[in-house]
Amino acid sequence: MKSYILNYKEVPITYYTNQNKDKETLLFLHAAFSSSKAFEEQFEYFKDNYNIILIDMPGHGETGPNKKRINFKSIEDIIHQILKQENVSSVHIIGVSLGSLVAQSFAYKYPDKVSSVVVIGGYSIHKDYQKVLKEQKKEQRRWMPAMLFSFNNKFKKNVVTQAAYTQEGIDKFLQSMSDFKFSTFMTMDGANSFFVDVQTPVRYPTLVMYGEHENEIALEAGKTFEAKEPNAEVVYVEGAGHCINLDQNDKFNIILGDWLKKHSEI
Repeated sequence: MKSYILNYKEVPITYYTNQNKDKETLLFLHAAFSSSKAFEEQFEYFKDNYNIILIDMPGHGETGPNKKRINFKSIEDIIHQILKQENVSSVHIIGVSLGSLVAQSFAYKYPDKVSSVVVIGGYSIHKDYQKVLKEQKKEQRRWMPAMLFSFNNKFKKNVVTQAAYTQEGIDKFLQSMSDFKFSTFMTMDGANSFFVDVQTPVRYPTLVMYGEHENEIALEAGKTFEAKEPNAEVVYVEGAGHCINLDQNDKFNIILGDWLKKHSEI
């Protein structure tokens, strides 16, 4: 994958693209603590039929932490500027975990730029999200000692075992978070700004994917999509945990590819 740079307020943001600009664009957004390396196999699978963009979000991958305090409060604008730099008018935006929240937030702020949204292991940022946020805060408190005193060992072990179910998925997630640093936590500020109550259904087609070994809170969130988003299709994938694309790469690519064919111009 060839990397490119967006100079955003004097901070270099790294992204990757195959420059297949006569095709529709797929934009992939990674999970927290991960990077675009998590989508290497998706890049190879879809690159001939789509224009692919992978972004290392602030504090992650090659983008890394920065002294300008560019964080997730700016992520929607960063995506918008990358699309402008690449002369891309609209995208199918695919996000895993934290990336799925960013995807929905971008679709809310720039609805004319989004053809569809794919949510992997995530939950709605518009409806019934309070319980999930409460549970996440509890989880963060449990992580705090490991973050402070055993960052490179216990903390990473906790993260990867929750992110993936199979040994292959765990190994891939570890590889994708190889550039993650303790200072990255400072750049993750701003994620709470994603949440906006919207009672009307979202206008864009939405594919929501959960692994069968996902945690109960996430699986419960899937019921919200099924009940309150008529434009959403919810799929459960056997043999996968949180990051389905890492645990069950082939199944993930086939499900995503088939769904895109129904919502693409190709």
